Formats: sequence, C-alpha cells, structure tokens
Amino acid sequence: MVLNRRLWSQLGVVLALVFIIVFSFVSPHLAPFMTQETPGFVFEDVRVTQFDRTTQTFQLTAKTAQVSRDSTRLTMSKINGHYFKGTASVFDILAPTADLQTQDGILHFYDSDSELQLPDMRVHIRADDLVWQTQAQTIEGSGNVKITSPVMRISGGAFSARIPPQKLRLIGNPRVDVHYD
Repeated sequence: MVLNRRLWSQLGVVLALVFIIVFSFVSPHLAPFMTQETPGFVFEDVRVTQFDRTTQTFQLTAKTAQVSRDSTRLTMSKINGHYFKGTASVFDILAPTADLQTQDGILHFYDSDSELQLPDMRVHIRADDLVWQTQAQTIEGSGNVKITSPVMRISGGAFSARIPPQKLRLIGNPRVDVHYD
C-alpha cells in the first residue's frame, strides 16, 4: 500500500511538471522568462554621437541600452535625442523606450514627445510610434498624433516629414484648429 502511494505521488509530480512545461509553450505570456531574449551586452548612461566630417549631426543619450546577441538591435530606455543642422538643433525627441535597427539605421521610438524646427516656427509632436530613418532623413509618426504650435493644433492618424524639415505631411483624417490673435 505504501509503494502505491509513493508511486502515485511521484506520478502526480511528473504530470504536474509536464503540464506546466506544455502550458508554458502554449501560453508564453505566462512564462516570460522563456520568451524574452537575453541581451548580448547591457550599458548604462549611453551617449551616441554621429559626425559629418567635423560637424556633429546627431546625438542620442539613453539611461540604459541593450545590444541583441546578434548585434542587429539596440534597445534603449529614457531616450533624449537631437538632430543638428550646423549648430542648431532642428529635431529633438524624448521617449521612454526606443529600438535601433543597426543594419539600416532605423530608430523606432515608442510614446514619444518631440519638437521639430520648421522654417518659420517650432512645433511640438506627440505620437505613439515615431520612426526616424537616419539614412533617408525622414521621420514618420503614427497612433494618436498631435502636432501643436503657437498658432495651430493638428491631430490625425499619421504624419511624415523630412529632416531638416521644409514641410510636414499629415495622413488619416487630420483635424486642424487655427488660433488667430
């Protein structure tokens, strides 16, 4: 009788373990340690600067940065970025998180706040997702886009602009409020 209880107890433990393992693969959100990629390197207080000959064109600071094991992605937190034309900053961005695809120079900012210097005014841009294509020198925002300046408020589904900016293009049923003084 004692042998049967011991056998049933061991069988119960084995079945429980098998169930947990199988269920973890079916529902990976219940076992995040099994689905998250372990970074290759982790850095703190990071500063990335790009120069065009002798002039600084781009500077990005982050509280933390993690390089993927295959070195194709840099994931950053608490981002502060600037793009310069000469000595003047023409594009500034703050974001809690961002990913840099290292092979093609695409920066993807999440829940971002930014400022863009247009030829005659500075505008504030808020977007859920903002993609900065460094080689093409364009920015594209999507998801709850809000653009404000001293004279107008614009909202819409998406926008795109070149850097340095000459114009801003809104997509997705934009709404514009203009203020006259």
